[in-house]
Amino acid sequence: MTSDFSAAQPPDPKQGWARDIVELHDAVVMAPENSRFRQHCGVFDRDGNYCPQGATWRYNNRMTLHPKSVPNPQGRIPGRWLWGGLLFHHFGHFLVESTARLWALEHYEKPLSGIVFVNKRPRMPPQLGGFQREFIDLLMRDVPVHIVKPAARFEELVVPGQGFGLGDIAAATPEFRQTFSQKLSQSVAPQGARRLYVSRSKLPLETAGMIGESKLETLLERCGYTIFHPQDHSIKAQIAAYRAAEDIIIADGSAAHLLGFVCRPDQRIAYIVRRSSWSEEPISQIESFRGTAIHVLDELHREWIPRDPETYRQVRIGELDLEKIGQSLKRAGFIDTGVTLPQMSRPDAEAILADQGLLEAFVPA
Repeated sequence: MTSDFSAAQPPDPKQGWARDIVELHDAVVMAPENSRFRQHCGVFDRDGNYCPQGATWRYNNRMTLHPKSVPNPQGRIPGRWLWGGLLFHHFGHFLVESTARLWALEHYEKPLSGIVFVNKRPRMPPQLGGFQREFIDLLMRDVPVHIVKPAARFEELVVPGQGFGLGDIAAATPEFRQTFSQKLSQSVAPQGARRLYVSRSKLPLETAGMIGESKLETLLERCGYTIFHPQDHSIKAQIAAYRAAEDIIIADGSAAHLLGFVCRPDQRIAYIVRRSSWSEEPISQIESFRGTAIHVLDELHREWIPRDPETYRQVRIGELDLEKIGQSLKRAGFIDTGVTLPQMSRPDAEAILADQGLLEAFVPA
């Protein structure tokens, strides 16, 4: 499967190399040597030519660059292996960027010996973490995974295009959507509450929280919602809960990407934005997978920023406009019309910050 659409351009969910598969013989895989934002690493063919289809893109930029020299590892690993790209150990980035080529597990007809990754962070051990292994097993049970460090030669290497990621490709190619929706739904049966709120309230406020979320949760529980903390559950349990729910309200964050893989058009989904610099990728993914729009609640009353930006770099804590969120949820049918959600006062917000030991560190933007 090949395309004339140049791999010098970012992956496009509708056409081109993102949907192609390249087969290489005697291919060399080189891991990054350092932990820089953009890294020199990737795939070479038997003649030492760099394979651009193996690069990882984020928005309109290559995150993996053409190495300055071609490695020449001794020996050769037998078999036919699938190039998986960069292995991220952050949950969200793993779901979005390390899975981007695994659509070929369903769309490549020849038998495979396993999957090949390189660690995004070279200091990490060459092995999968628990959630990474669990997720890949849901796609293909017990498939071998080889993490290259620093370089290795493979008898055959299958290089699928980047079918998912950050940027326009967040909508995912049709092949990616079909593989993930089908495989994950077949692997996990629905189990859980009919109404679900996917929360961030157990996460540190200074890095991931929302002021006012606990008040929102109290209201939602009165309306029949189960408060679900995804980090307390296995990947399988998370998918089971998302598949079982009819109404889902989810706080902005990485959990939305797992929901995106298994969401359905008959579910009602509301997405609560937690900061002004929010990313549209989770929404783009969910809407693309389900084929219909979701309810986006961009309702912040204010944001709190650090007094010392060097102490809390790029941190902004969103304070929810509870009154507007409540009104929006009523109009969309997520909560009963008879319930009310009063706005917090500034002393209320300050009390929440003080309880977390953050009042002296943050001020209103």
